[in-house]
Amino acid sequence: MPKATSAPTDTHSIVDTVTKLFTQSPVVPVDFNHLIASQRRNYETIAKVSQLTAEFLNTVLHHQAAIAGRVAEDGSNGLRQLLSAGTHKERIALQADLAKTSFETGVAAFREVSDSLGKASAEATSLLAKRVTDGFAELRGAFSQAEAG
Repeated sequence: MPKATSAPTDTHSIVDTVTKLFTQSPVVPVDFNHLIASQRRNYETIAKVSQLTAEFLNTVLHHQAAIAGRVAEDGSNGLRQLLSAGTHKERIALQADLAKTSFETGVAAFREVSDSLGKASAEATSLLAKRVTDGFAELRGAFSQAEAG
């Protein structure tokens, strides 16, 4: 029976390629303390964005609970009004008014949540974009300081 040979896997070829790059290229000095500090700021930014997200979700949940309470109250009041309406024609008119008011209230609530989402998203995006920009500058600085030092 022939002996099984191990064919190189993708991982091995990647490691070989990286090894060749480092052995054939001059080693670039890097200030690792600078890079570690930069990574710490990356994690701090991610924590801030996560906190913003959690706060936004909490706000939305409270807002939705308030909306649900208003919907239940409005539905109860509407039902009372419908039951106390006089003629069939008055009930139909009242039902149309209640449906219109309910729709307008729903759209307004959706708009509020949507606006809040836009603000939270813009704030998170701004934090991340600033961190990425700063991170590239810090990376450039880490190489510059290592070469100077």
